[in-house]
Order: sequence, then C-alpha cells, then structure tokens
Amino acid sequence: MKSHMKKYTWWTGLAAILIVTGCKPSREAYRRDFVKGCVNRYAKDSTVASVEGRKAVEAYCNCMGDKLNAKMDANQWRTFNKSGDTTLSEFRQDLQPCIEDFQKKLLTLPPYSAGK
Repeated sequence: MKSHMKKYTWWTGLAAILIVTGCKPSREAYRRDFVKGCVNRYAKDSTVASVEGRKAVEAYCNCMGDKLNAKMDANQWRTFNKSGDTTLSEFRQDLQPCIEDFQKKLLTLPPYSAGK
C-alpha cells in the first residue's frame, strides 16, 4: 500500500510540475506572437499592400522576431511585452540589419494602386 501511495504522490507531483511549466508560453510562442502582431500592424498600410509587400513585411517581422528571440528568454519576453516599448530602443543595434533590409525592399516595391 505504501509503494502505491508513493507512486501516486510522485505522479501527482510530476503532473503538477508539467501543468505549471506547460502553461507558461515558451520563447518561441512569444516570438510567434510578436511576428503576428508585427505583420498585423502593417495590414492596412497601402505601401505594402501588394504580394511583394506582404512578403517583405513577413520577412522583416520574422527577422525582428528572430533577433529578439536570440536576446531574450521567456521571462524577458514577458517583461518586454508588459513594458509596451514599441520603439525597441534597447535592441535597436541588433535589429538594424532587419530595418535596413526592409527599407531596401520597400524601395523596390511597385506603387500601390487601389484599382488593382
């Protein structure tokens, strides 16, 4: 009976640990949410309304998400999300290659026409 109780206690403890740690978003989940939010912010921007423009936005947002993910763990993502820092000033140097690449791609996009 004691061994059965020990096994039950052990499994219950393990399940509790898995539930608690499983409920916290991972770094990758925060990165995905960041990328999704980034892409959505450009959704109504006529500058990137073309297929090429949407691809450029997706590449830019994924680049930004990857760079931020390389710098932050899940706790830092959580703190960053709560901060409301939309300037990303702390990471500006790391994000600069993404920004420059996106700006170059924007220059190559055809002008958007509402009639298309």
